[in-house]
Amino acid sequence: MANAGLTGASFHDLRGANATTLVAEGVDVKTAQTRPGHADPRTTLSIYARAVPKADRAAADTLGRTFFQTSAERSRTKGAREADTR
Repeated sequence: MANAGLTGASFHDLRGANATTLVAEGVDVKTAQTRPGHADPRTTLSIYARAVPKADRAAADTLGRTFFQTSAERSRTKGAREADTR
């Protein structure tokens, strides 16, 4: 790792960065699990994947849209989603 200029980072740190980035960017858990060779996705999620502010913000925004939209906004959103599937 020193040859790659990654002083101060352990192999475990790189595995964690790999899993965290994949999950945070929306890669499905099964794929994120198999890249480092984990037999069980729980290993990937509980040991390697970390919470990231960007994903937390997206989760908060999703909940806000779900619970705090007016009925007119919900209808427009639903109509737009239905049009996308046609």
